[in-house]
Amino acid sequence: MKVVQINSVCSFGSTGRIVVDLSKEMTKSNIENYIIYGIGLSDYPLGIKIGNKIDLRLHQLHTRL
Repeated sequence: MKVVQINSVCSFGSTGRIVVDLSKEMTKSNIENYIIYGIGLSDYPLGIKIGNKIDLRLHQLHTRL
C-alpha cells in the first residue's frame, strides 16, 4: 500500500506533528508513505515540499479576490 498525506505544513504546528506521527506509524507497519506540504521547511525525510514563496503569495492573493 502507498499513502500520500497532503498538509500545509510538516513537522511543526499541530497538524504538522500529527502527519509526522502518522507517517512514523505507517513506516513501522511497512507502509510506503510521503507527506506533501507547501509552507515552511522540514528535515523529515519523507516530507516533500511543493511550490515556493512566489507560488504561495499568488495562491494567497487568488483566494482573497
